[in-house]
Amino acid sequence: MDKRINTIVTTIQNRILNSNAKTIDFEDILIGKLGLAQTCYQLYKNQNDERYLSKIEEILENIFDDMNTGKSSLTEKPSLADGIPGLGLVINQLIQGGILDDSYSEQVQMISDTVYTKCLDAVSKGNFDYFYGAIGLLFYLQEVNAQTYVENLIDVIFDYAEKNDFLFYNQVDDLYSQGINFGFAHGSLAIIAVFLEIYNKGIQQVKAKELILKTTDALLQFKRDIMDPSGITIMHDGYDYPSIFPYNVISEKGTVIDPTSKSTIVHYTDRLGWCNSDLSRMYLLYKVGTTFNENKYIQIANEMIDEVSMRVAIEDTAISDCYMCHGTSGVAHIYKKIYDLTGEPIFHKTYTYWLEQTVNVMEEELEKQPSDKDLELLTGWLGPLFVLSDYNGQESAGWDRVFLLN
Repeated sequence: MDKRINTIVTTIQNRILNSNAKTIDFEDILIGKLGLAQTCYQLYKNQNDERYLSKIEEILENIFDDMNTGKSSLTEKPSLADGIPGLGLVINQLIQGGILDDSYSEQVQMISDTVYTKCLDAVSKGNFDYFYGAIGLLFYLQEVNAQTYVENLIDVIFDYAEKNDFLFYNQVDDLYSQGINFGFAHGSLAIIAVFLEIYNKGIQQVKAKELILKTTDALLQFKRDIMDPSGITIMHDGYDYPSIFPYNVISEKGTVIDPTSKSTIVHYTDRLGWCNSDLSRMYLLYKVGTTFNENKYIQIANEMIDEVSMRVAIEDTAISDCYMCHGTSGVAHIYKKIYDLTGEPIFHKTYTYWLEQTVNVMEEELEKQPSDKDLELLTGWLGPLFVLSDYNGQESAGWDRVFLLN
């Protein structure tokens, strides 16, 4: 498999070097030019190849030109997924890496000022989404070490959590993002993971720890074997194995969740994936358990192993591609992260299985007509590039921070 991986990695790297920023539709860090710039920086750190620096310069020049001529939409979108925070993250990384000088710090500060205001507004509106709400903005602020803003937001978010039993109900219109969402992309896993980052940086550790543990505990009450199915409305995607934890929980009456009421809609799914699945929840239970030496979380994660690891058929996972969001490479990478935490052989076995599936699908992908639009981090070839490179001994430390897996 090593030879096959080498071929895929080399092919993607060559396409990156031959790409044209002007042909990429989006500027976003997840599905656009900024994600490609971040990837080039990681590859430069690994290979010390100046061509990647030239590609970063090309991408940033294109973005700044579009901003100056009014063609850019970055400033109109304050979210982490598709807005100005992505530019701030890339600039900050390049400053920290000595690629850009400190004069660019003023731009990062200006972005941080805007992000802080938008984050407060998102909290006030009950939008705790990671991609498009407050938690993604908080992630950005802690990444660029805007400590005063982070400390203030911890107080605001903790106050909300205390008043709402540490259940974060997304007041958004999207069916899959609203309510108590159990995933990384739009939900409570991101809240826990971002506060873990904050805790590990030593910022307001007492509040950060309490929020992490109580939010984790609040989610446990929705575990499938605890919920009484006779008293709630069940929504599922029709798979053979309903998830151990819900995808999300919605109340027809708004923010009040009553686990025994028919007005509470519990959405189960059998999918595997980074964005929202039992696998990502199992990972975070291990992460919280090992961070705070809380064996009860590790025990619950251990109880999930057999049921989650048996999902390998496509019809049991809702996997249809090799990308990071809900594809094979995201699944492989999470299994690797769990193996790194636990050392349990079962996770190395499942990691290797899903890595091989990623190789199989990527080989089919590379037969397509080349397009620079494939060079995306979330739903393109850049995620698989890093996952396969990691297996091949070219580990890029920190590439998965935006996926809250570092």
